[in-house]
Amino acid sequence: MEHKKISAVIFDMDGVIVDSEFVYMDYLLEFARKKNPEVTMDQLNPMVGLSRKDSWTVMKNAVDNGQTWEELRDEFAVLDIYSQVDYKKIFRPEAYTTAMELKKRGYKVALASSTGPKLIARIMEETGMRPVFDLIVSGGQFKQSKPNPEIYHYTAKTLGIPEEECFVVEDSTVGIQAGKAAGMTVAALEDDRFGFDQSQADIQIRQISEILKFLPGTENIVLCGASSYEQKYYFNQDFKALPDHIKKELQIMCVLFTEDIGGVLTMEFTPEGELEFKVQADDKDYLFDEIGSGLKIRQYQREKKELLESLELYYRVVFLGDSLADLETEEETDA
Repeated sequence: MEHKKISAVIFDMDGVIVDSEFVYMDYLLEFARKKNPEVTMDQLNPMVGLSRKDSWTVMKNAVDNGQTWEELRDEFAVLDIYSQVDYKKIFRPEAYTTAMELKKRGYKVALASSTGPKLIARIMEETGMRPVFDLIVSGGQFKQSKPNPEIYHYTAKTLGIPEEECFVVEDSTVGIQAGKAAGMTVAALEDDRFGFDQSQADIQIRQISEILKFLPGTENIVLCGASSYEQKYYFNQDFKALPDHIKKELQIMCVLFTEDIGGVLTMEFTPEGELEFKVQADDKDYLFDEIGSGLKIRQYQREKKELLESLELYYRVVFLGDSLADLETEEETDA
């Protein structure tokens, strides 16, 4: 994924927050086979993610019994299958924990679903997701549904966030197309049951929580640090996969700094993946060597250049999701 500023995350609902499409399709197949026993699931799969008219036109063509798409839709609506669905049972709990973590990291979080407002409200209530979202938008508000990007343009405008700073989580072909047409970064939640074409997505994920590694937040992430006041060393366990010799070298660097200079030293990654040295000292710490602090940091930057660059590369690939090949190309271009 190309690294760029992200300020808001927008979730689709059906197939993402609730695994509803599989349930709906079972009801639709049962309905279709009462009209035409030869109908297959493969014929109906294209219904997923389309507007009401387009979706039911697929049904009309599949059953091929002379009924219009409106007649089929109205007949199916009488069955009221949505009242029979237990949305708690098909809810993905990681949607809640991921959204809450995104809010902690400073992102605005929204829902943009083609589903009607009444059903959205019910699903939000049953799953407990309503308080998580800063904004909920229904496709019923617009003349055209996805893949028309209108719903995403509206969501970004209402949030007050430029489209290019929005990150979308989708699953269906038309949803992905809508997000891309709106100029947004799109993550596709993998699903091979409906024949979706997810090739336009910027990234593919197996579970919703995976987006967190691409969205580190708006604040720096501390790698490690040491304090001369508490005589302690801190290492962020999110980086425990680093080789032991590197972890040892980081500890030596931080502890030696605070022993020689004083104060508190932290090594922090910026949201862009740059590794910075941050130094703090108490106002009444007259032993803190401010001039020596700057000299020591420049010494580290010079003598530990290879280590620092390798750590930045590691962070950008593992935590920001950047492509190693693209980063190596960047380095060659800079050189």
